[in-house]
Amino acid sequence: MPVAGETVCGGPFKMGPGGKGSNQAVAAADFVKTSTGFGPGGAIVRAVRLMRKTVGPTMGVKSAGGIHTQEEAKQMIEAGATRIGASAGIAIATGK
Repeated sequence: MPVAGETVCGGPFKMGPGGKGSNQAVAAADFVKTSTGFGPGGAIVRAVRLMRKTVGPTMGVKSAGGIHTQEEAKQMIEAGATRIGASAGIAIATGK
């Protein structure tokens, strides 16, 4: 079960306590996701890095939204993403 949250809805990215319900949702999740696709932007390396630090090494982190090149995908993976969500998958895979 994924848990998604928008990381790009204006201003600096901040992560705060979400209360008992959100803690239970994250505890039951297989991975967290940077954005839903409904916000004004996409994934940012800083958010992926913070999400990885927050959830630890065993939970998956999916970076999605605005990833178009191999270099962008590589930056997300280096920041801690274990999954990439992108409509440009063929271009990322082929480098074209």
